[in-house]
Amino acid sequence: MARSPAFIVGASRFPRVRPTLTAEVDRASVPPGTEVAFTGTVEPSSASSLELQERVDGTWRTVADGMIGDDGRCTLRVTPKGAGGHQYRVIVPNPDPELVGASRTVVVRVTAGGSGGGDGSGTLPITDSPPVVPMAGGALALILAGVGLTLAGRRRRVVTVPAEH
Repeated sequence: MARSPAFIVGASRFPRVRPTLTAEVDRASVPPGTEVAFTGTVEPSSASSLELQERVDGTWRTVADGMIGDDGRCTLRVTPKGAGGHQYRVIVPNPDPELVGASRTVVVRVTAGGSGGGDGSGTLPITDSPPVVPMAGGALALILAGVGLTLAGRRRRVVTVPAEH
């Protein structure tokens, strides 16, 4: 005689369910003072509130909170403070620690402010390559141009020899 798994459902009137969360950020790298938006989903969407947390000195701290929509979607916004990498996650709080749902950690990089264009990241804005290679190529081009002009100048030099009497 096969047993029905129905006894599992009957074992508790209130099943314990930990929500599953996804979280994405609209921009992974931003200049200082730029707001970023975290969007995600929560399943099941029976929970109503959630929190955006930032990891500071090894401790998760709540930096924003919000509500979960009827469709299970959510959006939270924050402006990261200071240059460097900032770790964030979205959680659905619960008094029972075993039932706290948490997303994967998402890293937002705040670039250092600087002058001269670009985003201050030390890379070229279009190619995303270090500027050393183009600078070395430019230096080589200038050296070759200087050598070429020097040689051309020597060829045009007219040497006059004084006439003998």
